[in-house]
Amino acid sequence: FHNKMHWPLFLSKLFCLIAAPVMKGFYKGLEVISTYTDLRLKQTVNTSLDILNKGHNIIVFPEDSSSGYFDKLTKFYSGFLFLAKTCYKKGLDVPIFVSYYSKKQRKIVVDKPIKYSSLLEKYKDLSHDEIALELLNRCNQLGEDIASNKY
Repeated sequence: FHNKMHWPLFLSKLFCLIAAPVMKGFYKGLEVISTYTDLRLKQTVNTSLDILNKGHNIIVFPEDSSSGYFDKLTKFYSGFLFLAKTCYKKGLDVPIFVSYYSKKQRKIVVDKPIKYSSLLEKYKDLSHDEIALELLNRCNQLGEDIASNKY
């Protein structure tokens, strides 16, 4: 809360002390999959694959929120494309939905899905980081469309 919501440090610590037990139960109910940037990444990918193979969906929030939340997003981590690539190699062509939430307008817009294979065709000469940037730009475009009341 201190880093992302820019609350004073004392207030952030006090809130977290009170909210932590409640949040633990909330997140347990959501069945959140932990993500890692070290060797445990394999565990994350395997858990995600198991869930997708059972016919369930996964919601990934790829934005970099380390400096807080902004109306115009600044970066998408490309790890979700690594997961999509792994799925694709195992015969599962997952759809990717770009979406944008506008707190001000209290609206969520979900773009039409694009299969991972279609992303590869459309952006065949781009790396995963560059594809993530294209999807980030699309996400920000959805935000601009909300702001101009197109939705």
